[in-house]
Amino acid sequence: MLRNLISTAIVIAFTAFKIEAQTIEIIPQINYTFGGKIYAQFGELNIQDSESYGLSLNMVNDNVSFQLEYFYQPTTAEYRDYFRPEFSQNADLRISWYHIGVRQQFAKNENLVPFGGLSLGLTTFNLDSSPTSFDEAALSFGLQAGTNVYLSEKIGLRFHGRLLAPVQFNGFGFYAGTGGAGAAASAGSYFVQADFGAGLIIRLSKD
Repeated sequence: MLRNLISTAIVIAFTAFKIEAQTIEIIPQINYTFGGKIYAQFGELNIQDSESYGLSLNMVNDNVSFQLEYFYQPTTAEYRDYFRPEFSQNADLRISWYHIGVRQQFAKNENLVPFGGLSLGLTTFNLDSSPTSFDEAALSFGLQAGTNVYLSEKIGLRFHGRLLAPVQFNGFGFYAGTGGAGAAASAGSYFVQADFGAGLIIRLSKD
C-alpha cells in the first residue's frame, strides 16, 4: 500500500513539473556511504561503510528543481548479541533508496551552482541471514547540499553530501543454527546514514 501511494505521488509530481521544466539533467553518481548503528533489546546491529551507486533525474525550472533519485548500497551488517555471543554474526545487507525531492539552487554564475534540498521516499532493506532472508521497507527522508560545476552547456560535475534516515525502521531477524532452527534476535530503532559523492551531469535542454 505504501509503495503504491508513493509511486502514484511520483508519477503525478513528475508529470506536473516536467511540463514547466526548462532543463532536464541525468546524473549517474558514485558515493561513499557511512554505516549506521541500530540498538535492539539484546544487542546491536552495525551497518558497515561501503560504496553506493545511484542515478538522479532533475527537472530544473529557474533555480528550483524537482528530482527523482535511486541509489543502492551493497554492504554488510554485523549483529552483536550482548548476552549470547554465540548468536553474533555477519550478514549481507542490500539497501535501496527511492526518493523524490526539491532542490533550491543558489547560482553564483553559470558554471558554479551551489544547492540545497530535501527529499522523501521509500527505503528497502534486504538482509541475507542464512538460512533465511528478511525484507523490510520504511518511509524515509533526506537532506542534501552540494555544488554543480558545469564544464560546458551539456556536461558538468556534481559534488554532494547527504543525510538519510528512515522515519520508522521495524527491524530484522537473525537466526543462529541451521535449517532455520535457533534463536531470533531482532533490531528495531531509528538510525541515520550520511554519504559523500560525485556525479556526472548530462544536461538536456527543452529548447
